[in-house]
Amino acid sequence: MYCFELTDTIKKFVENLSKETGLEVRSLVYYVRNPLKVKCVNISNSDPLDFVRYFADAEYVVTNSFHGTAFAINLNKNFFVDLLVRSSNVNSRLENIIRLTNLESRYIKDNKSIKELLNDRIDWQKINCL
Repeated sequence: MYCFELTDTIKKFVENLSKETGLEVRSLVYYVRNPLKVKCVNISNSDPLDFVRYFADAEYVVTNSFHGTAFAINLNKNFFVDLLVRSSNVNSRLENIIRLTNLESRYIKDNKSIKELLNDRIDWQKINCL
C-alpha cells in the first residue's frame, strides 16, 4: 500500500484484500499506529533501491499515487488504484496513465467484489507493447 492519503475506500479495500488473500499488508507510508483492522507492517526510511524493491516483490499494489501506479505498471504488478479525495494534479496524471494503458478496470469501485477484481487479470504482453 502506497498512498498520499489513506482514504476510506482504500482502507476498506486493503482490509478486504488482505482477508481474501491472507496476505500481510506492507505500508510504504509510515503510520504511528496501524490504521487498518488487519496486520500491517509500516515501512519507513527506505532508500530508493529498497523502495522500488517493495514494489517489485509485491503480490498486489494498492495506491492513489501516480508513481505507485507507474511502478506497478512498469513492474507488471497486479495493482488497484483510487483517486485522491482532494482535487489535485495527481488525479489528472493518474487518470492519464490509466487511460493511456487502457487499465480503467484497475480503479477500485464499490460495485465490484474483491473476487471479481482479483479474477480480472491484466494482459501484460499487450500493455508492454504500448
